[in-house]
Amino acid sequence: MNKSREDLASEDNLSEVTKIVSNLGTRIRYQVYYLEKCGSTQDVARELAEKGAPEGVVVVAEEQENGRGRLGRRWFSGRGGLWFTVVLRPKPDALGLLSLGVGVAVGRVLRGLGLSVGLKWPNDVLVDGRKAGGILVEGFTVPGDGIVALVGVGLNVNNELPPGLAEVSVALREVVGARLSRLQLFLKLLREIDNVYLQLIEGRGEVILEEWRRLSVTLGKTVKIITADGEYIGVAVDVGPLGELYIDIGDGIRAFYAGDVVHVR
Repeated sequence: MNKSREDLASEDNLSEVTKIVSNLGTRIRYQVYYLEKCGSTQDVARELAEKGAPEGVVVVAEEQENGRGRLGRRWFSGRGGLWFTVVLRPKPDALGLLSLGVGVAVGRVLRGLGLSVGLKWPNDVLVDGRKAGGILVEGFTVPGDGIVALVGVGLNVNNELPPGLAEVSVALREVVGARLSRLQLFLKLLREIDNVYLQLIEGRGEVILEEWRRLSVTLGKTVKIITADGEYIGVAVDVGPLGELYIDIGDGIRAFYAGDVVHVR
């Protein structure tokens, strides 16, 4: 018996996404590559982009053997989670805010589930104060083909977390008290990423920044930021148009474009 799109979307079967995604009505023309297992969706997406894959190609995997976060850190990504990368080809002025913007998109979807969401600069998504997901944006230039941005999203949904991470990380099923349809969640995320991306390419980055500020758990906090040229402690006061974090370090306010942030209090 043929299943309706609604029936397919009610199941936790990511392989069905290829039958549904073309009917999302989004500006981005999504084309999904579904994989049972891969090293990293970022690496697969990069290979496709270097071969000319258009904007909107998405690589999603049930399991990553070498999933990674910022600075090459390992991201545990077993079955039951949501691990995917979207290929985008943004204008240069939209690239800087992609990471914060996609964080806002994820926040919108999770808040729609009634969850308490916080965004920690630069790329962490918290639910009830614990890390539920993260965003990794890697940009590069293809000669003769312009800028490519690989937008990676990792979200703990129904997966089991490794021992030792329970205090700082959480899967959505733990918070909700039931398993979630990853397929429905995935489709909602693709729609919101499309909405945010449209705002960015239309030059409405300040709207995204305002929303990020409202969800931020970093602004107003005393933080330590660890950068390539040293560690600094101060109060996080704002974010800027390129996604940079402004910190009052005592003798002035300094902009940081990259670094690891630890909340001191």
